[in-house]
Amino acid sequence: MVKGRNNKNNWKKIAQISVEYLLITAFAFAILIPGIYFFYNYSKGGTSDIVSTQFDRIGEEMLGKALKISSQGRGSWDTLDLTVPDKIINMTINDSERELTISYWTDDGISEAVFFLPIPLTADGGTPYKNGPHPGKTYFKFIKESGGVVKVVETIN
Repeated sequence: MVKGRNNKNNWKKIAQISVEYLLITAFAFAILIPGIYFFYNYSKGGTSDIVSTQFDRIGEEMLGKALKISSQGRGSWDTLDLTVPDKIINMTINDSERELTISYWTDDGISEAVFFLPIPLTADGGTPYKNGPHPGKTYFKFIKESGGVVKVVETIN
């Protein structure tokens, strides 16, 4: 009879260990699943921030190059080579309001980077691109024209 009692206690211990194992595993998943979800959403937002930063950098570089050329004599020119991300939609120059606007795709939809220009900046058809915006290596030529106006055109380097 002693043997049977020990056998019964062994089954109780095994059952208790199994239940504890299941509870620990469930607790681990309860912590792990929200953590994975949070990290996934955080990394998605990081991609949008990177794209936004790239277009901000492009606008700042274009503005800096335009300011540099505006301080030089008529007929002066300089080129700026940029790598444009594939999320670009449009780049426009509104010379009457002195704005450079870059539209691009993000995970949340269309976003714009707007830069206000302290100098008159123009482009043929309101965009510096010859055949529409495109991603990849792009060369822009900044040319000082009369009246302090700087013209921007896409060029092949």
